[in-house]
Amino acid sequence: MNSSLTLSVVLTSYNYGRFLPQSIQSILDQSHPPDEIIINDDASDDGSQEIIRQYAQKNSIIHFVQNEENEGVISSLNKGLQLARGRYLLFASADDFIFPDLIEKSLAFLEQYPQAAFFTAKALIIDEKGDHLGTWYNPVSPPAGFVPPEEALKRMRHCGFWFAGGTTVFRRKSFLEVGGFNPSIGHLCDSFVSQVLALRHGYCYLPEPLAAARLSRSSYSFHYKKDIQLSEEVRDQAIKLMRTTFRDLFPEDFVSEWEKMWKFLDGIYAWREGILDRQRFFLNEILLKLRPDRKWIDRFFIALLKMASWAQFFLFGIYFISCFGRPTLFRQYLSLRRVFGWLKRYIKT
Repeated sequence: MNSSLTLSVVLTSYNYGRFLPQSIQSILDQSHPPDEIIINDDASDDGSQEIIRQYAQKNSIIHFVQNEENEGVISSLNKGLQLARGRYLLFASADDFIFPDLIEKSLAFLEQYPQAAFFTAKALIIDEKGDHLGTWYNPVSPPAGFVPPEEALKRMRHCGFWFAGGTTVFRRKSFLEVGGFNPSIGHLCDSFVSQVLALRHGYCYLPEPLAAARLSRSSYSFHYKKDIQLSEEVRDQAIKLMRTTFRDLFPEDFVSEWEKMWKFLDGIYAWREGILDRQRFFLNEILLKLRPDRKWIDRFFIALLKMASWAQFFLFGIYFISCFGRPTLFRQYLSLRRVFGWLKRYIKT
C-alpha cells in the first residue's frame, strides 16, 4: 500500500474505560503527532465506547472501530492493521500510555537507519493505580543506535527477549513481510514478531523509558500466564514456527534454550498464581477481617509469613533454574535488580 501518511497508531481496548482517557491523551499529546489513530473497541460493556466517541468527535485523526462481539486482542490488532495507512505502525494498549516524545524519537531513528525493521526503547512498569514498580528490564542495554541482526542474535542468546511492545514502532513494509501478528501464538505474538524482525533486519534501540506498561490481572497476557496448559500450547506453536517457517533465523540451540526459558517462566507464574497470590489475599483480606485492630503480634506474624513466602519463591526459582536454566540465558532472572523488582511487584501490599 502506497501512502502519504507517516505513522498510524492502532489502539485496542476491552473494558478499559478507566484507563482510556490517559492512554488516548498521551497519543494526542505527542511532540510529533501521529497521522491517524485507529481505536478498536472489542465490544466493551463498561462505557468505553462513549469515551472513544467523545474523543473522536473532537479529533479528526481518530477513527473509531467497534466490534459487534468480542473477538479478542489479536483479531482487533489485525483489523486495525488492515485499516492503517501509515508507513510506520505503533500498536498501543488502552491500559498503557506513551511518553510525549516517543513518536518523534522513533521516527528520527527509523529515518536515520532505513535498514532497521523497528524502533524500541525501555518502558516503565506500573500497577493498576499507576504507581511505579520498576523498569522493563534489559540486562544488556546497548547504547542508542542501530543493532544489526548478528548482534541481535548474540544479545538474544545472552538474555532471551526484552522488547517492550508499548515502545515499539514498526516499519510497515517489514512488518507485513513476516505476516504481522500470528493468532496461533497468543500473547507471544508481539514479542515473537519483534524477534523475527530483529534477526532478519536489525532494529533501533534507545535506552530510556518512552512508555508505561501496566501490570493488570485483567490483561490479555495474564489470561495466558494463569493457564499453564494454554501457555504451553502457544509456546509449542511458537517453537514450531521457529523450526519451520523461520528456521533460517533461529539456530536450534537458541530454540532449545528459548523453550527452557518459557518453561521456567510458566513454572514461576503458576506458583505465584496458585500459592503466592492466595497467601497475599489471606494476609490482606481474610486476616484483616478477623483482626481489624492489628496489634504488634499481628504485624509480627504477617512479616514472618511474607518472609516465608519469599523463601518459598527463592527455593522454587532455584529448583526451576536447576531443571531448565543455564547461567547465560537466565542471567537477567538471577540478578539482584530483577529479584528486587519481583519483590516490589508481587509482595507489595
